[in-house]
Amino acid sequence: MHSDEETFRRTMEAHTVDGEPHTVIVLRRGMGNKARVWLTLNGALKTTVCMTNREATQLAKLLDEAQQLPAR
Repeated sequence: MHSDEETFRRTMEAHTVDGEPHTVIVLRRGMGNKARVWLTLNGALKTTVCMTNREATQLAKLLDEAQQLPAR
């Protein structure tokens, strides 16, 4: 287990491409400049990505852009 204090945790249920249940876990550990946002994909495979604030903002922007309808 990571030693930094967890300051945020939320989960979202999703599914794999094959329709299998999958949980997306978003949490934040640490304070100040040392704080990191963790994104864990927990299903058939478990993967964790640890991001700086800048990287988390970039991911949020990419997710927002991906859900937008294409211009006609």
